[in-house]
Amino acid sequence: MRQKTAENSTGKRNNVENFIEIVVFAVLVGIASAVTLWLFYRQCVESMLGTGLYHSDMKAYILEMQGLDSGYSFPYPILFKLAAVIHLVTGSLPTGTELAMALAAMLLNSAAMIALKIMLDRHVGAELRKAMPGKAWLPGVLTGTVAVSLFFVSMVYPPTGIYLPGIKYKYLGVFTANPFHNATYMAARPFAILAFFKYAELMPL
Repeated sequence: MRQKTAENSTGKRNNVENFIEIVVFAVLVGIASAVTLWLFYRQCVESMLGTGLYHSDMKAYILEMQGLDSGYSFPYPILFKLAAVIHLVTGSLPTGTELAMALAAMLLNSAAMIALKIMLDRHVGAELRKAMPGKAWLPGVLTGTVAVSLFFVSMVYPPTGIYLPGIKYKYLGVFTANPFHNATYMAARPFAILAFFKYAELMPL
């Protein structure tokens, strides 16, 4: 009887710890997704208007999604196919084409955060739990925070009205290690992360 009570108590603790980890990670990914969706949407709209405030290659991607001549040859269809499927729903909106591409880029970029979280839990989660025996919820929160934070390294968003010499776009980081101007890079992230970790697993020790 005592053993069953102890098992039930342990199970409840594990459920609470998993709940805390999931909620924290979901909130972080939700915030990051909202920020990047707004950024990608502004890139799409501004690129079609030609204002140059949000530097990106979105105009070419939108043309490719519509089956029009973008002037480029893209060998990777996933971003464009996903955007085209979303466009079936958003196509009736005034800026539905731009929104479809922005949503596709956001979904794939957010999927990369989830993929990184899963891989971090798989490869360092056990060691973190051993190092923090009294706080079983903390390792999962740490891997989730790191997984989201890594996607914004080198990215700084200056407030409106702030001028920085040499920076003529609404966000910094163009052509840096996190090229948020390049949606196809965002789309490749989840697959690149999974391929990286799987290759590392296959390497002989």
